[in-house]
Amino acid sequence: MITLEELKGIRNVEKIEHGLTIGRTSFLCWIIVAIILLQNGPLNNLPITLLLLLIPTAKGLIFHKPGKCEKVVLFYGVYLLIITLLNFGDNFDPNYTINLFIQYFIIYTCLKFTIVNINAEKFLIFLRNFGLVLSAFCLVEALSKKHIWASILGKGLTEGTTRVVGFFNHPIVCSCFLLITLILTIVFPIRKKRTQVVAIIGVVSAIILTQSRSAWIAAAVVLFIYLLKFHSHRIDRSYLIYGMLAVGIAFMVSIALGYNVAAEIVRFISTRIQGSLEAGEGHIVRIEIILNSFEYWKSHIGDLFFGRGKNYGLLFLKYNPIKKFGTFTWSAAIDNQYITLIHETGLVGLILIFYVIAMAFKRFTTSNKINKIQIAVSLCLIGNAICMFFYEGLNYPVMVLLYMIFIFLSDFQETYVSNIKIEKLEIDDGKKGKEYSDTQRKV
Repeated sequence: MITLEELKGIRNVEKIEHGLTIGRTSFLCWIIVAIILLQNGPLNNLPITLLLLLIPTAKGLIFHKPGKCEKVVLFYGVYLLIITLLNFGDNFDPNYTINLFIQYFIIYTCLKFTIVNINAEKFLIFLRNFGLVLSAFCLVEALSKKHIWASILGKGLTEGTTRVVGFFNHPIVCSCFLLITLILTIVFPIRKKRTQVVAIIGVVSAIILTQSRSAWIAAAVVLFIYLLKFHSHRIDRSYLIYGMLAVGIAFMVSIALGYNVAAEIVRFISTRIQGSLEAGEGHIVRIEIILNSFEYWKSHIGDLFFGRGKNYGLLFLKYNPIKKFGTFTWSAAIDNQYITLIHETGLVGLILIFYVIAMAFKRFTTSNKINKIQIAVSLCLIGNAICMFFYEGLNYPVMVLLYMIFIFLSDFQETYVSNIKIEKLEIDDGKKGKEYSDTQRKV
């Protein structure tokens, strides 16, 4: 029998452990905020090293068993490193390549030993709240028509533009983070319905103002599959009422301030859709790069299957200028993560990344509504996988950091649910065994 004193001691230990977990979670949250604000500014990529501060806070350097997706990501990383080293003599920019590998190593190592010690739900809610703040700052930026926040943070984006970037150095990266915010706001809703509606309208408006067509498509897809799975029969009418009221009030206020938000949003959408059909626009450039890539792979089968290492896509662009549609050449980026994956790691690497995406979709479809963490991180991975059709997300360490956190949490949730199912089966088997024993005794 446990004495009262022993029970009190256990409870005190649990309280202390809970407090330490919350502390570790908060520390990780604020480090991520610092990295987002400082990355690509005057310190360039140095802020990612802030993750090293997490190591002393870890609950011992415990090596937990890798989950399914983590194993695949780890294998992909090792394969990318090997294929890069084998072709290092032809690397487009060795210093940039080494820099990226160092950042990948820091991200994986620091998260490996610390992510298990955090409160996942509180972390995701913090990320949601930070994203809501970002969306408000994006709306202010849109009104000013200047990259005021990026300028203050020293990210070198001072010219006026209609595409908002928030705290980031590119509108599509900003839109991807806002997409994560939208997902987390839906999965972990704010208690007050009116505040929840305003938050969603603000995030959606900010996503539209980034003018990122990939984020628009991704948002539509994740919202559709979420509603299809969890709200196919009923949607709370109060959300619709509050939503219409909030939109109406926002429209009237904007008119009073001399800024027609509705007209601006319609103009943004029509301009971006119309622009995608014109030569020289990003959409056409991407098509041209894809066609050039397939033409190249016809005579380089080995590269198609195994790739040529990190950043080989940039070298490909250098020697294969775009000529088929536009009147100019483009060599800054392939702007399609999956075509870039084939150039870097071939179909081998592409299959590995597709496996992670497929697992995220499977875990989402098999999750029940109670498992909000799995739903949220799986949708974040799915949404960003769609966005990566239009940019190279794995070349942005801030985004890689978020992807790895989602992958770790997804694996943990699958293991946790599996353990619960095993315990339930054992309890059920125990009950059946007891019933059988009682029956035998009666006989």
